[in-house]
Amino acid sequence: MNKTIDSLSKSLIDNFSDIQINDEDKDLISVIMTHGLIEGTQDTPSINAIKRLMSRIHGYPTDLVVYRSGNLHPKRKPYLSASLSKEISNNYRSIRNWRHRIVVKAGAPFIPLSIVNPYNMEFEIILDASRIHKTLFGYIYK
Repeated sequence: MNKTIDSLSKSLIDNFSDIQINDEDKDLISVIMTHGLIEGTQDTPSINAIKRLMSRIHGYPTDLVVYRSGNLHPKRKPYLSASLSKEISNNYRSIRNWRHRIVVKAGAPFIPLSIVNPYNMEFEIILDASRIHKTLFGYIYK
């Protein structure tokens, strides 16, 4: 994988190393890697685990650029995953959806999936969908 993305991923792990997550919440949060979490379904425990963790996250000290294929504000999906890798994001792109570039502003809370699952090879982070805003120049997350 891209050396820059690999070193950024390691930097994220270091930045969030002080965050404690119990094993049950790790299992619940990891569910987002298999499918999008939908409110009002069996996903509610996973959504609540993300909400608990997100409330304790302190953010990253600099802006980041991440990529997501698909809808940025899907109904009943309060949290979305995005990748540090444009190439990986392209793997999830279809003819009907776009790959979006999102600038994550310094200090904005997000969850790097690598602190939940060290085998996350897609360099994903979890974003709160309500914090994604369209601007003249693309999308920002703050």
